[in-house]
Amino acid sequence: MSETNRGNGPKRRRRHAAPGGFAGGSSDRPAIRSRRNDVDHANDPRGRNEPYGRNNSHGRDDSAGRNEPNTHIDRMQTIPVGRSSPTNPPRRRRQCDSLLPSVPNGRVSLWGTVLSEAVKLLGLRSTYWLLGLTMALIPAGAAIAAWARNLMASIQNSSQNPDPDPVPVVPAADLWACIGGFVGTVSLIVGLFGVMTITSEYATKSIQSTLTANPDRVRLLAAKSWTAGAFVFAVSVLGLLISWVVVTIMAGQWHWRITPLADGQRHLPWIIMLGGPLALMLITRMALGIGAIIRSTVGGVLTLIGLITIAPTALGLIVISTEHQWLSVLSDLLPSAALSNFLQGGVDTSDLVAPAVGWTPNWWQSLLILIVWWLAADVIGTLVFRRTDIR
Repeated sequence: MSETNRGNGPKRRRRHAAPGGFAGGSSDRPAIRSRRNDVDHANDPRGRNEPYGRNNSHGRDDSAGRNEPNTHIDRMQTIPVGRSSPTNPPRRRRQCDSLLPSVPNGRVSLWGTVLSEAVKLLGLRSTYWLLGLTMALIPAGAAIAAWARNLMASIQNSSQNPDPDPVPVVPAADLWACIGGFVGTVSLIVGLFGVMTITSEYATKSIQSTLTANPDRVRLLAAKSWTAGAFVFAVSVLGLLISWVVVTIMAGQWHWRITPLADGQRHLPWIIMLGGPLALMLITRMALGIGAIIRSTVGGVLTLIGLITIAPTALGLIVISTEHQWLSVLSDLLPSAALSNFLQGGVDTSDLVAPAVGWTPNWWQSLLILIVWWLAADVIGTLVFRRTDIR
């Protein structure tokens, strides 16, 4: 702002026009350029019609002549608001577009959904606590089972052999039973992990942003199920490998004389080392389906505890106290009993319990029972998750 005094009247303020002619309203840019050129040439002591030379008073090199544009005026020109530079912004937009991931047909793929669910699970503290506890309990339980088996073998050999330091004789089937002895115990822990995989998002209301990013609910629930199952499978395999190392070292320290496996037990190592993680993965995915049905952490956990621990105990007490022996078949159809029968790997226990029906599932039938439980919970959970609104 500048002040002018015309005559003896009061001072009035005069507003200068901003560069480019935007301060006082719309103006014409060429007109401003011509006026500034006239002022610039008028202030020149050599006159406005005299061309500039190389060694003039201003120190500028204007040997190109009068038609060369004034660089001082060109620097003062501004780009109007709303316009873009003809070169730089398009190049920046192309660089940003190259950094964006390609999404076919504007939809998130199943692999991308699995990766996003893996990132979310790795960001939860419960993942590390539950899976870490699973990996720690499997070797610890194997060590406890091996110590108990060594104690029993020592007592048996002491009663039959007068040697004060007998060498324990342990069948190879018992060795593998010690390695996988705590797989059934940690099934409840991996079940809790499966329930919390889906219910934690309902508790924190993050399921809304998840469905906004990926509206395909069937694909989303399938990705959650596969991701949680893969985590449990990997941790279980690692825990069983540690258990095998621990039991082997303990057997060497105690000088066990291990008898070979029978012909019908050749598949027992495969059942323990790969079948055990597979069974835990099925229980995890079944628990995730239960969580999708109930959509509550407390309700899902209580339902899982009732299905794995309370229901087998209640049915066992009913079978013992009553004459309804057919209820033992229902007990064998529960997930916990199916897991135990599967891990036995063909050991015949039909002489211990003689139900009236006369049927007890073997190891591969028990695996089919676990698959049926997983499919039933997964299908019902998918239908509920697809049709029910977020609350």
